[in-house]
Amino acid sequence: DITSAYKMWVACAEYGKINVKKDGVVLETIISKLPKRGNDIYRWKMKRRLGFLESLGDSHF
Repeated sequence: DITSAYKMWVACAEYGKINVKKDGVVLETIISKLPKRGNDIYRWKMKRRLGFLESLGDSHF
């Protein structure tokens, strides 16, 4: 079903690779885990971006 397919997709880590080159020579290779909705990197980025909301406290309507 769609729920288990989504959970499987979230659990599957995907990585990006960037080769830093100068004059055709690779100086550095950077490999990073990519953020996907629901994975740990995505949650960390969202918490960093919206973390200030925790300091506002609860609002009652």
